[in-house]
Amino acid sequence: MIVAFASSGRTLEAAPADRFARAPFFLLVEKGTLKEVVENEEAEGASGVGGKVVQMLLQKGVGAVVAPKYGPKAGDALKAAGMASWSGTGATVRELAEAFKAGSLSPAVEGSPHHA
Repeated sequence: MIVAFASSGRTLEAAPADRFARAPFFLLVEKGTLKEVVENEEAEGASGVGGKVVQMLLQKGVGAVVAPKYGPKAGDALKAAGMASWSGTGATVRELAEAFKAGSLSPAVEGSPHHA
């Protein structure tokens, strides 16, 4: 499963972005390996950003997302898409990826599917 991590930079050593839909980048990780860096063209959008970001990530084959915080519209879009969402904090995206792999993150959106 591909997991998208909200990131402030282009590497696993970058700090996690504060908010899911406003993240400058998404690091797509599969089986612990960074597969792709996606620039979030919606990060500065006026409204409806959460739904647009979820659709973009779905097109990339993402099955779960990890970020410290989610807005209500992003939460609704994730739930509607059936995409698992997890919340957590760490100094780096790598730390979040390791916590995800260990199963130690909390579901972010009520009704979010469990770890796959």
